Amino acid sequence: SSLTALSVRNHLDNDAVLIDARPERSFNTGHVPGSYAIPHGNAMATWVGWVVPWGQPLVLLSADASHHDDIMRQLIRIGFDRVRGFLAGGIDAWTSAGLPVEESQRLDLDGLKQAQDLPAAPMVIDVRQRSEYSAGHILGALNIEDRKSTRLNSSHVVISYAVFCLKKKKTLRILHSLDAHTRATTRKYAV
Repeated sequence: SSLTALSVRNHLDNDAVLIDARPERSFNTGHVPGSYAIPHGNAMATWVGWVVPWGQPLVLLSADASHHDDIMRQLIRIGFDRVRGFLAGGIDAWTSAGLPVEESQRLDLDGLKQAQDLPAAPMVIDVRQRSEYSAGHILGALNIEDRKSTRLNSSHVVISYAVFCLKKKKTLRILHSLDAHTRATTRKYAV
């Protein structure tokens, strides 16, 4: 079913989580705070199952209403049947209602080097597997393989590091999962 932005806000205030099924670039330029970036595609259900606690009530945001049936089919197949509905009008309806949005910024390696030289250097999170991290990593990086780590707090500026595109998606999911779990307000960058 279609939900107004204020109805979605009410569901989110009552323990539902928002799955943002738009492409990564759209998510990065503006998203609902605390939402999970899980783009629509063949692996969407796998990522929802990995990131979202099972049984959690869901609200969905997609870029295209023609994806709604497929998204619902994927979620029901993995047991996520507590879907409250889709945000009618998408992120534009959310912002038009005066509700807050966040951005996830990208930072190139030169920018990262400059940021690390500042007195309040950011925390670098490396989401690769422990063996990959051990083989070589950015000096001072914190290795977090999954969303269960709670080593962040609201004072951290976070820079995530990943090499491959799939790992970058994992990075964004982990960061937004941490936000949803800790309600921390962090500045996030994907390198």
